[in-house]
Amino acid sequence: PFKTLEKARDAIRKLKAKDGLPAGGVTVYLREGRYERSGSFDLKEQDSGEAGKPIKYTAYPGEKVTLSGSKRIEKSAFTPVTDQAILNRIISPEARQKVLVADLAGQGITDYGEQSRHGYYLANDLSKVPPMELYVNGQGMTLARWPNQGTVQMDEIIDPGPTRKDPNGEVHTRGGTFSYTYDRPQYWTQADDIWLDGIFGYSWEWSYNKIASIDTAAKTITLRYGEMSGLLKNWYPDFHFAQNLLEEIDMPGEYYIDRQAGKLYFLPNAEFTAANPTIEVTMLKTPMINALNASYIDFSELVMEDGRDSAAVIMGGSHVRILNSEIRNFTNSGVLVNTQSRFYYNDFQGVPGTDHAIVSTHIHHIGGTAVTLTGGDKTTLQPGNNVVENSHIHDFAYYHKAYNPGVLLSGVGNRMAHNELHDAPHPGVLIFGNDHVVEYNNIYDVCKTFSDLGAIYMNAGETPQQRGTVIRRNYFHNIGESKAGVEGVYPDNFTMGLQIDENIFYKMGNSAIKNNGGAHILSRNNIFVDSKVPYDYADIYLGDQPDNQIPKNYMPKWQALFAANNDFVGTPYLTKYPELANFFTENRYYPDTNTFQGNVIYNPTIPRSTTTNADGAYDKFGLVQYANNFVTTEDPGFVDLAGGDLSLRPDAAVFSAIPGFPNIPFGEIGINGRAGTSTGQDSHPVQGVAVYNDDVTVDRWKTVKLQTAVLPWNADHLDANRSIVKVDENRWYKLLNGASALSSKKFSDYELTFKLKTPATIGENATLYIFDRQAGNGSSRIGYKTRADGTSSWLLYNSAWSVLKEVKMPEHDLKPGTEYAVKMLVKGGDISMYLNGEFRMKGTDPGHNPEGQVGFYVNNVSDMMFDDIQFKALTTVLAGIIPADNKIRLAAGESKQLQLTFDPADTPDTDVTWQSANPSVAEVNDTGVVSAVYEGETVITAESKVNPLIKADIAVTVSNIMHETDFETGGNGWPVDPNRSIAADPDGNRRYKILNGATGLLDRNFSSYQLEFKLKTPSVMPNDGVLYIFDRQDAAGSTRIGYKTKADGTSAWMLYDTAWQKIKEEALPAQDLQPDTEYGVKAVVKDGDIQLYVNGELRLSGTDPGHKPSGKVGFYVSGFDYMLFDDIRFSVVP
Repeated sequence: PFKTLEKARDAIRKLKAKDGLPAGGVTVYLREGRYERSGSFDLKEQDSGEAGKPIKYTAYPGEKVTLSGSKRIEKSAFTPVTDQAILNRIISPEARQKVLVADLAGQGITDYGEQSRHGYYLANDLSKVPPMELYVNGQGMTLARWPNQGTVQMDEIIDPGPTRKDPNGEVHTRGGTFSYTYDRPQYWTQADDIWLDGIFGYSWEWSYNKIASIDTAAKTITLRYGEMSGLLKNWYPDFHFAQNLLEEIDMPGEYYIDRQAGKLYFLPNAEFTAANPTIEVTMLKTPMINALNASYIDFSELVMEDGRDSAAVIMGGSHVRILNSEIRNFTNSGVLVNTQSRFYYNDFQGVPGTDHAIVSTHIHHIGGTAVTLTGGDKTTLQPGNNVVENSHIHDFAYYHKAYNPGVLLSGVGNRMAHNELHDAPHPGVLIFGNDHVVEYNNIYDVCKTFSDLGAIYMNAGETPQQRGTVIRRNYFHNIGESKAGVEGVYPDNFTMGLQIDENIFYKMGNSAIKNNGGAHILSRNNIFVDSKVPYDYADIYLGDQPDNQIPKNYMPKWQALFAANNDFVGTPYLTKYPELANFFTENRYYPDTNTFQGNVIYNPTIPRSTTTNADGAYDKFGLVQYANNFVTTEDPGFVDLAGGDLSLRPDAAVFSAIPGFPNIPFGEIGINGRAGTSTGQDSHPVQGVAVYNDDVTVDRWKTVKLQTAVLPWNADHLDANRSIVKVDENRWYKLLNGASALSSKKFSDYELTFKLKTPATIGENATLYIFDRQAGNGSSRIGYKTRADGTSSWLLYNSAWSVLKEVKMPEHDLKPGTEYAVKMLVKGGDISMYLNGEFRMKGTDPGHNPEGQVGFYVNNVSDMMFDDIQFKALTTVLAGIIPADNKIRLAAGESKQLQLTFDPADTPDTDVTWQSANPSVAEVNDTGVVSAVYEGETVITAESKVNPLIKADIAVTVSNIMHETDFETGGNGWPVDPNRSIAADPDGNRRYKILNGATGLLDRNFSSYQLEFKLKTPSVMPNDGVLYIFDRQDAAGSTRIGYKTKADGTSAWMLYDTAWQKIKEEALPAQDLQPDTEYGVKAVVKDGDIQLYVNGELRLSGTDPGHKPSGKVGFYVSGFDYMLFDDIRFSVVP
């Protein structure tokens, strides 16, 4: 065996020189282990194989082989910092006690690289090979920064500095100056190599710029280098954070390298504290594999990792392939084919290498572009046939953050297919050149930091001969949902000549296809689901006025281009793209050659923009050619949209709506089989959760997020129904339909907070349970359920599954595809629930468990995801204000004392301020007495004095209707208990049920009023049954209306005074109320005059001179098994 790859390579050279290659070629097996690379593995033309006789470098079957560009450091090399001067620079007192140091120089590691300028466009002219980075168990650590999360902004621009247009390269020699409002730089006076990462101009001009100086007195920062457009404020908010600061080490995983002293400072994270962590620093400064004019060479089953530059550069030659491998943790880029530059604006003519391939490879955590494919002949339009296929590409562009895609296609005739591509700050794919094919790719979660770009982006308007690319049968989803200006397929700035066919776009937050002024762009047979704007023909640059973009900036360049190329006469361009002959006779100012035809548009949960037309497109000037688009409000025929299967059923409606519509093979999109080495892990089970904060002190009304970490850092799997998934940089705990999960720890009284993310579709009978203190005999539980009628409910159950309380919502309270903040307070048997800070429910379970596990269960929904799950000890700090009534009705001139309770019940923070949104409708005083002024609606708000973020709203309606209850969402002031309950009919209608011997009084006082209600009698009517209607009850009694049945089959309506003396009786020859019958009853009460109507007919009329001026109204049932009441309304007497 050979010790190095170079020895094996040289042996093959000798073999070829002596005997030539044997049949089948030569295979070099690498045995299991980690091989440190200190330089590139160089391959030249003499190292080539031949067709049918390739040279293969591969891992020995069943063994794991890693080529590493890093040096390992033992955990024992890290010791506590004792240098007081260093400790004094670290701002955080807690970090000073925990930070460690490793003496790199003492271990012979002396090349740390250096921070250098890089960013958009010319900023890269000064870019050097990236510096050393630190990895722990394969996870990249964070160069110490401030703020730890998020960013800050410039204040005023004092000097914009030079721009890229200024002469003599001034943009590279000095920078602008801005003021700041934050205070942190006062602690950075000893730091001499501070860099800012962010946007200081337009949204696409990301920059990594050094601080030249800080004036802490004037609070200004001067940059070392100029920005491409100078410092400026525009529609896109600027942002930045500071990096490379020893002072700012305060988060687990942060590090700083003192290059002069050769020291590495590190605040340990959870992975580091594990038993035997792998700790590595990157060293390799050149491509790990460097092939120049080599051919027929395969690299397979290899893990390539930890380089400052790139994994592989393949220049010229043909048929060099990287197969079934894993490429990770390279700072500059991943794989570059036929170019040594990752910069999008360089000339990508490159060298004429063909048929190179990256296949079934896992490429992740790359600092720049993951794969760059160029090649093909721009003169003859012969294709390069270079391909990236069946590969998993994610978490790229963390170092070079702008315009560094997962795949960059340039040249002529290259292809990307069957890849899964996700998680990036800027585009997923950039395309330049001609005749590329992008097909069967699964692309999502890109453009997460910057704006005005797309999952696939093209900007070839100045070179309209660049055309012919086909984008077909890809799945674009969950892109731009929370960020404006992020598109799906985005041919920008007059890019021309594309086919966008048979793709599926799902959950596109902006434009699924955005055509910015282009021409000859054909968009056919695509499916758009929950896309805000399916097709956008952007018109911002259209027009023929002198100052419009085309006359001013593009037409002169087009004329010069065509003149220089003799209008492309006699070239393959005119043969392949005959429309170029009509370039100047077509309408260049308002192009009308784009098509949007045979597409499906369906928006089940996210409304389409109101700017779109009947075909689902934005097209201000009506320039697009439309035909046979199917815009539908019904499912067009997916197998299981809610479950994520967007295949079409054989009987799908779209096949009838659009004859000949293709059956897009959704199941074939994305990776087929495996991407990565055969020895790699398919999943990474959770091994534990680490909590960094042992003790946390928080000021009143402020919050702190506990620092936690899932172990291992890349955990993604628990079992078939529970997993850890990554969404927008965060890891979520995912429960599938029918799954449950319980905490390992037991709790008694507690506060639980968590984030909840709902799935894309939520149907009827969807269920979420939150188990409270689960023990052997069950538990209390909070439930959420959706109903078939579009409503939903929050419920409190006891351990026997009896409903203790229900709050019905008029619609689904949890919307699809939405993130919520949930809080639950549990103290004894009292349980209260909040959603996004708004009170939802509070109830009591007398039989609660004193202690138990807490957890979740989901059912009748594809999944739900949970994050930031935190348990805290209960305090008396105010959590919520709970009004006795969420809505009330008053008549003009009427007043009512509003009642509040506070959560928790023992909080001292009960002082509130009252305010009316519309005092002309109803006023409220300092004690909460609301007074109706005039008909209309308003909202009375009670706001906490100690925490104004906590408030409660009470809707007030002033009208002739003073109170009404239909019992569909509760009693609304009518008492509810076992003797006075809300009962549902078989058809689902709810009524108020008063049992024999029970009284139901509305908790509200009336003076004169008109009472109307529906009364339904029981199936059996006894001979001695009594129904009373109490009129204005107070502590001393009330007037009452009575109905009695008698033994002789007759009945009577009677009026009694407050002393039970009969004032009037109307005898009837039979029972006026028949069994199992519904009646409309009306009582008109004005001062002492009382009239009663049944089904519109007068039954009783009388006067009680001693009536109460005001009091409560209600019912009493005796002798009857029960009586049912519904639609009870009190209104002003006409």
